[in-house]
Amino acid sequence: MKIKLDSWTIVIVGLWNTYIFSPDWLAKSLLGREEIAIEFLIATGKPQVRFSTDQLIFAAVEDKIVIAPKDSKDQTLSEVERVAKRLIELLPHTPVSGIGINMGFTVDELPPAVLRSFALEDTHKLSAEGITIENTDIVRRLRTEDELVNLRIASGATSSPELHFNFHRDILANASTSDKLLPLTSRILRCRDFAYGLLDRVYDLRLEQGDNA
Repeated sequence: MKIKLDSWTIVIVGLWNTYIFSPDWLAKSLLGREEIAIEFLIATGKPQVRFSTDQLIFAAVEDKIVIAPKDSKDQTLSEVERVAKRLIELLPHTPVSGIGINMGFTVDELPPAVLRSFALEDTHKLSAEGITIENTDIVRRLRTEDELVNLRIASGATSSPELHFNFHRDILANASTSDKLLPLTSRILRCRDFAYGLLDRVYDLRLEQGDNA
């Protein structure tokens, strides 16, 4: 199993005034840096801007903030969490409706016990109709004592299988700043360890040596 780093993010859903996020404000007030890199993404629709340091990438649109680590080291993940908390502290009046921590993994092949879950009754009938099943997702909504976890296992005909975790917390409209900070307080490392442990104990999947970096 390998880390799919481009799917590791903290997402803060809310109504954001993106004009606040000037390079100078982000560098000095939010990130605590003298300089940051600016990247312009040209795609269909509105051009997007994102900012980066040696540890993370920061992107803002009207309905969400996305903060992504550049590696999965403890200190990098803790920095991503610190920046997310600092953002809420600096902009306490911004309406926030949800906070999610996302982590993804890829595998060369799924263990037999997991593969059997994809053997759905209609598979052979669809094949008999000349239909190719390009992708199948199994989605689980899991509840622990204090956590809501959305787990998606994706198996495609032309791509490696993937497993994605979304640790989600809804934020009430009248939530205080401290309530908003709670889902971001010493949590990202616990979420990562939960994902590692669940994949090991339930799905017999472990990180390849040297991939936790």
